[in-house]
Amino acid sequence: MRSDTSTAGPERANSPRIEDLYAQSERRAALAANAQRVVERIGWPAQRIEYYRAIDALLPRSWRSLSGLETKPERTEWRKEREAR
Repeated sequence: MRSDTSTAGPERANSPRIEDLYAQSERRAALAANAQRVVERIGWPAQRIEYYRAIDALLPRSWRSLSGLETKPERTEWRKEREAR
């Protein structure tokens, strides 16, 4: 039986790419650093304030102080961190 990579599935088709990436430690480190930046931007710690702010906008004003996020919308923690970079 002939080994044909076109019908072998994605795992076989991607194996040369995986081997190349394994051999390139600098590339792996760059991809990991990039993934970390994405996680910092969209992860829960960064999005928590925006999430609560959206919830607060739906609640009556008397309930809004329960979240403890009575700061001005244009100066959230996430925006402060972004401006500091």
